[in-house]
Amino acid sequence: PTLPTGYTHWAYAGAIGLNGSTQIVANKLRGAWTSYNNSNTVLTGGTATSATLVSLTAAVPDGALTVRLRIRVDTTNNDNDHQCRIWHTAGAEDYLVIDPVGSGQSGYRLVFTTEIPNNGEQLFYRFPSGMTGAGLTLDVLGYEMPVAS
Repeated sequence: PTLPTGYTHWAYAGAIGLNGSTQIVANKLRGAWTSYNNSNTVLTGGTATSATLVSLTAAVPDGALTVRLRIRVDTTNNDNDHQCRIWHTAGAEDYLVIDPVGSGQSGYRLVFTTEIPNNGEQLFYRFPSGMTGAGLTLDVLGYEMPVAS
């Protein structure tokens, strides 16, 4: 940015969002990271068996470098195809492969947190055709913005 006369440095303080009522969304800023006080669910019970786009625009601002996700996989049945996949670039299905159980296992819930690069405020997923149950839930917990001086 163009700085006023006499100023030599600037810092990006952070990016915060507004809800549908133009109120600031409750969050915490620490360094380059913004963490939501309450998670933003971007997918609930996803069971698409082919590559499916999930928009993150309601939870991640333009320019964010990294997205922190809580991922939950629920199933009541499992067949031989048990790899749930999440990726951030079209066609790159091997970014995050969730393969928690062996063939024939059933009835589990796997919950974990991870960080993925932000690529256009979107990601893709594919739920295995052999699984039945609640599916995939994705919550955005926060995001990292660039820091400059």
